[in-house]
Amino acid sequence: MNLNRVLWYFLIFMAGYFLWMAFFGPKQQNNTQKEIQKVVLNIPSPDTTVPIEMKDYYLEISPSGGYISHLEIKKYGATIVDGHPLLYFPSREGRLYAIEAKDSRIDLSDSTDGFSYIFGENYTMSVENSDTIVKIYSLIHGGNKNEEGRLSGFIYYDGKKIHSINDKKLKSGFSVNNPVWFGYRSQFFSFIILSSPEMVEARADDEGNVEITARMKERDYRTYLGPIDPDIMKKVDPSLYNVFNWGNFLIAPFTKFIFYTFRFLHNFIPNLGWVIILFALLMKLVFSPLTYTSYRSMAKMREIQPKLKQIQQVYKDDPQKMQEEMMKLYKEHGVNPFGGCLPLLIQLPIFWGLYNVLKDSIDFWNAPFMLWIKDLSAKDPYYVLPIIMGLVTLANTFLQPTADRNARMIGVIMAVVFVFIFMNFPSGLVLYWLAYSTFSVVEQYIFRRIMAASK
Repeated sequence: MNLNRVLWYFLIFMAGYFLWMAFFGPKQQNNTQKEIQKVVLNIPSPDTTVPIEMKDYYLEISPSGGYISHLEIKKYGATIVDGHPLLYFPSREGRLYAIEAKDSRIDLSDSTDGFSYIFGENYTMSVENSDTIVKIYSLIHGGNKNEEGRLSGFIYYDGKKIHSINDKKLKSGFSVNNPVWFGYRSQFFSFIILSSPEMVEARADDEGNVEITARMKERDYRTYLGPIDPDIMKKVDPSLYNVFNWGNFLIAPFTKFIFYTFRFLHNFIPNLGWVIILFALLMKLVFSPLTYTSYRSMAKMREIQPKLKQIQQVYKDDPQKMQEEMMKLYKEHGVNPFGGCLPLLIQLPIFWGLYNVLKDSIDFWNAPFMLWIKDLSAKDPYYVLPIIMGLVTLANTFLQPTADRNARMIGVIMAVVFVFIFMNFPSGLVLYWLAYSTFSVVEQYIFRRIMAASK
């Protein structure tokens, strides 16, 4: 491998690094920004609650004010509201309500008026005879801390695009008029009011609590209160489909392909860890012809290294002529000097799509693999998978058919860097890369046998 190839690998690595920093790195704070006035939210806390079990939820309601103060989604064993209101009506503060639950309906009434919560299919809840002013509050964060901080916050749909304002940005306040719908999302769950308010404001205090106040056009409306599952949400309203983080327009097709491939395979394989490993094998088989072409090109490159060095020596004072003679040599022997980079470049979109699926899909939330891996959407708590992955990547580096010592060194450095980068990645993503790299070792052995037999 010549210096151009080493430079190409270096550029790929740096591009990947800057892409990572651009999308996921810490954001620089503007030092000239005016100091934000400290916000303290007055969030009601119930004195007593009435427990009620519905089809999809276990919930508790405060008779004072009639708001839901605790809610668990039974299928996922997830508590998303606890100790503060899910949906709050300021005009009903301090009023005591009698609570009657029957089938999918909860009616609340006092001596003057009443209102109702009605639970439907696909995690929908309708509110009847509500109020024109309503408040909703942030959901409990139960996912990865870094991802919760990046994804959780106020969301709304303006008819064309879904906007997300995370908790940190809400400290300075935010308002919007007449969105189609609005609500709050965490990494894996969301609460959305599917009606257009005249105006909605959102703000956060220094403790990370978010309060969203809306002036509704009607007193009856429907909500979505459940997982960020694009298939379920699409049934409720097609515009909810993209609440799931598919990525930008370049990555989204790959994310969707991986998401639905995993769901298809999961129909036959209960353990999602083995689904990831099978997917890695399928990707290895798909890319194997391209990888073999790259492997053969690199082997030929190693064979012509003496001639390359001779050309570099003879034409060291004439760079243009040296480049021409090198290209002639490449053409004569059927060598693509950049062939070794193609498999890596083609896999980058798949890698980012995998990242989106494994960190945000509700399917992987709390999904165990085996032994110490209890949650494929979270990082490996003991960093065993990243270390093993680094060692396998290192083994692949030394199995590559190259005589270029600089390229070997670049491979060693990248293997070490990968260990540190992957330490905080979802363990499912590390498992994929480990499986893919392990299959690559086997693939290299097969390629060597094929090349040796063809001589």
